Amino acid sequence: MQITKASGKVEEFSRVKLERSLRRSGATAAEVKAVADVVERKMRTKMATHRLYKLAYSELERIRPKAAAVYSLREAIMELGPEGFLFEQYVGAVLKEYGYTIKRGRMVKGKCVSHEIDLMAEKGNITFIIELKYHNKRGIRSDVKVTMYLYARFLDIHLGHTKESSHKPWLMTNTKFTKSAIAYAECMGVKMTGWRYPSKEGLQDLIEKKGLYPVTVLPSVNRFVRDALTEHSVFFAKDLSVLSSREVQKRFGVNADIAKKLVKESNTLA
Repeated sequence: MQITKASGKVEEFSRVKLERSLRRSGATAAEVKAVADVVERKMRTKMATHRLYKLAYSELERIRPKAAAVYSLREAIMELGPEGFLFEQYVGAVLKEYGYTIKRGRMVKGKCVSHEIDLMAEKGNITFIIELKYHNKRGIRSDVKVTMYLYARFLDIHLGHTKESSHKPWLMTNTKFTKSAIAYAECMGVKMTGWRYPSKEGLQDLIEKKGLYPVTVLPSVNRFVRDALTEHSVFFAKDLSVLSSREVQKRFGVNADIAKKLVKESNTLA
């Protein structure tokens, strides 16, 4: 049976790929088989991949909520949009957990012009100039033009700070990279972090290793709740697990029922 990808390309449905993605969520072999069986039974020819995902997520959430939250990570990051502001804050919070000192939205003078930098991440004697590329739609890849743009900005900053050779360029995105983008970055020494790139050190790896799942993985987090939480700098679902439902209700202005659900759901990830 054929399915339709976000890019519009039609290809054969692969149960192997579906089961692989389900296994990454931490679901057991029996749970993976059960979800895949339901998806195969309910899917229709040329069904869009996002509808396929919803079928799988719905069934997985029914039988294993924690695995469903992990499975929904990519979609949850897209729920930080549509603009990139929350993604910028979220990535900054993730990097802090890895020991980086973060500065956001700084103007840095280059040799030719001044540049507004999304994030500056410092660790040891190295300061990374980070360019963030956020997309809340599937099927988009960060191409070589994005990498070249970052390197050009970095080069201007580097030439304007000849005594500070510790600056390094870093491109971070919630999407995948094209092959040419990767080739250019490797050639020019640009650090790149994207979806499942580099192997075992991609954005999802940084998140999963320390359990830094965004609050949007929780089923009860709609846009109103998301904004209420992030306005108080709460970006990680795990931060709610240490609070009582009364504290959540009072601090974030949500009703008692939602507060109880948030605490319960966050504890499934703890």
